[in-house]
Amino acid sequence: MPNGYHDGGNHQYDMGALALNLDSSGRRVGNVVGYQGYQFGDSNNGRYWPDVRQFGYSMDTHPARSGISPYGHDPRFCVGAVSTPAYQELACDIGHGGSGGPTIYDMPLSRGWGYIIGHNSFQTVLGGHTNYGPVLGTAAINIHNAVQAD
Repeated sequence: MPNGYHDGGNHQYDMGALALNLDSSGRRVGNVVGYQGYQFGDSNNGRYWPDVRQFGYSMDTHPARSGISPYGHDPRFCVGAVSTPAYQELACDIGHGGSGGPTIYDMPLSRGWGYIIGHNSFQTVLGGHTNYGPVLGTAAINIHNAVQAD
């Protein structure tokens, strides 16, 4: 996790990664369960991304089933376009429970995977309908490289 978020709560650095060990057969978890691609880099700053999907487990717009958990039980998603002035902005009503959910670009159903370009970090208004997330530029590349080095 970058210090900008850890030390000061700067949402432009709200990101992290972890590394998992190989399984007992020497396989990576992504090779067993599947994975998404990613597009990181400073060239994504100021970019417009058409046709993205943002996923999460909504509590506000799709309440949890009684007695299961305080958050939504079923994954939900929004489809839209992301613009990146200071943050990635997507009109979406996932609400609480959607935080940390990926924003994926170029994900045709026929292929079933796309490219992670960000995630839902915050909303400026409680119950608002715009999700914001950091642009995954140099900080994301540094985190990715640090995890790969372990």
